[in-house]
Amino acid sequence: MQVDGEKNEPPSFGKIRKLLSGNRLLPPSALVKAGINPASLARAVEDGVAVVYARGIYIASDADLPEGVSFAATALLNPGGVVCLSSAALYHRLSDENPGAVWYAVDPHKTKQIRSKARDPVKLVFWTEEARRIGVDDIEIAGVPIRITNRSRTVVDMLRYRTKIGDEPAMKTLKDYVSDGGDLNEVIRLSSQLGWRKSIELAVRAAEELQSLIGRKMTP
Repeated sequence: MQVDGEKNEPPSFGKIRKLLSGNRLLPPSALVKAGINPASLARAVEDGVAVVYARGIYIASDADLPEGVSFAATALLNPGGVVCLSSAALYHRLSDENPGAVWYAVDPHKTKQIRSKARDPVKLVFWTEEARRIGVDDIEIAGVPIRITNRSRTVVDMLRYRTKIGDEPAMKTLKDYVSDGGDLNEVIRLSSQLGWRKSIELAVRAAEELQSLIGRKMTP
């Protein structure tokens, strides 16, 4: 049912509302492809039907921004990368510290310049195709497909990059993973696949002792 204010709106406004429903983020190209011309889109923003979430990204003015919307914006502007490290740790509840940027793994053979027009800055790491595949899950936020390291892989990465992100955040991630019943065998397995086992095994072995203290035991 239309409210009084909507009865006098151009038909394109209703279509824009429908396209952006469900807290969906869309680039202007997707809206134009759906039949919305740039002038109508500009007017929709002017009249408060849509807002510019970040340069090149639109969202409904009444949207409830979902958790991880900055990941969606980054992936929308830079498809093919992987949300990782402190950003993935926050998403998986392995950290309660907002890193203030989106940690994002990209192809090292492509340009090191990334379109960073979202509200949060982007911190890049450069991974091979294999590293961007192992232990990576596909999720969706705000209608945008996102690739993100899973819980076990996130622990591996936080330990691997602890000289860059700090020992304390890395060890907290490991501790929270163990306390939540995480499988340390899976951490070792993934680190071996990635060729990083030696650099993280000492920390994992220490975590095994912690795991036994809280009544959990690894399989042989």
